Amino acid sequence: LASSINARTACGVVSVLPFIESFEGLAAGTSTNLDCGIPCWNRLDNASSYHFGYIGSPTSWPSGAHTGTGFLYYYMPTTTGTYADSIITILPPIDATTYPLNSLQVSFWVKMNSSTTTGDIIIGAISNITDATTFVPIDTVHVAGLNYDMKTAYLSNYTGTASNIALMFKRNPTTTTYYFVDDIIVESIPACPPVTDISLAGIDSDFVSVTWTENGNATSWTVEYGQHGFPLGSGTSLTATAVPFTINGLTPNTEYDVYVTPVCDSGSSPTRMSTFRTANVYLTLPFSCNFEDSTQYNWWCLENGSQVNKWVFGSATNNGGTHSLYGSNDNGTTNAYTNTSTTNAFAYVDVMLPAAGDYGYTYDWKCTGESSFDYLRVALVPVS
Repeated sequence: LASSINARTACGVVSVLPFIESFEGLAAGTSTNLDCGIPCWNRLDNASSYHFGYIGSPTSWPSGAHTGTGFLYYYMPTTTGTYADSIITILPPIDATTYPLNSLQVSFWVKMNSSTTTGDIIIGAISNITDATTFVPIDTVHVAGLNYDMKTAYLSNYTGTASNIALMFKRNPTTTTYYFVDDIIVESIPACPPVTDISLAGIDSDFVSVTWTENGNATSWTVEYGQHGFPLGSGTSLTATAVPFTINGLTPNTEYDVYVTPVCDSGSSPTRMSTFRTANVYLTLPFSCNFEDSTQYNWWCLENGSQVNKWVFGSATNNGGTHSLYGSNDNGTTNAYTNTSTTNAFAYVDVMLPAAGDYGYTYDWKCTGESSFDYLRVALVPVS
């Protein structure tokens, strides 16, 4: 009499890096499964009924994977209780004697299912894979958009002794979010890692102050900049020895790209790019604009992107005179718009307020759209 027994060997620690997981060859999971369905991985959540963070279905999500067909799928509605407030996906343990967690980086590809929703993934360490309170945050990456984007988290700030790396996803109480994660790689931080988190510390019409996070030991950086779209190597290069760093002599109302590269004995590392627009030449008060003089158009910045409905200057409609600023789906020929396409477009002008105080503004406007959906917002914001 013969019989068979299905058994799985105990999970050992990861002793060789890089560790790569592309989630191929694994069965698609469901929200009623109590585990994530990945050998040697674990999941913690506080949901009472529906558990996400499992292998997604390529049938339900044909474009869910970054490579191959396997991927991790997270669904986090605004509902609490039956769904989780937070989900922690726990990777297999790393041999922390050979590879202390603070010497490692975690890279993965991630996207969402909407162009308008965003979210954050917290990367950390967990010392007890059955206790969510032992999760220690180390780094956070921001996620947005329908297309896969590679994120890298550096664990160099970790001071504990845990051996499990974990990703935490939190529920947004106002917006349902979907995350798709694929192709996770854990490896040693290179000798000269790239900088991250390039952002603006200040901006004006002729200068910009740029800041970034240094992830290695570099004390100087090559900063190359030029007008948006310039080929790397053909811009203006400067050497920064402190952060933030100021770039002077810029042209008003112009888009620029900036690359930052650490200067290291082991050679330059990949760079990170940020795009910004300098402020326009400031207008002084009192300011008046009737859009009849085309030179007034130069005062304004129109941020339309790839929107179907765009801000334009033209003569399709007016409130006295012949011209105005209006929304159009045909580049200004008419003031018609497409009401089946969500639009977020911006028109703005830079004005210098001479001192703190009360200021007023008036404008003429009309809206022939739907009262429940279409509206105009006016805001006062810093140029930065």
